[in-house]
Amino acid sequence: MQRDAFLKILGKLLKTNLKTQRISNLNEVDFDESLIALGIIDSLNFVEFLLKLEAETGQAVDFADYDALTLSSINGLISIYCKG
Repeated sequence: MQRDAFLKILGKLLKTNLKTQRISNLNEVDFDESLIALGIIDSLNFVEFLLKLEAETGQAVDFADYDALTLSSINGLISIYCKG
């Protein structure tokens, strides 16, 4: 998947959460920081977020292969979904 296409999907999934944190778009977020630490998603909705991301991208991911920071940071998610 192309990085820009992935970021568009990610922005769509996080739109409400970003507004809650008064963030207008993903470019205002440190891509290396955990989305949980930034308050954009919470730990209770983390797994649901990952499943929605998998469904939107159409790419199955074995989440057991990755650590929590990789799964919760934008750059980590880019490294998973935008291979090749």
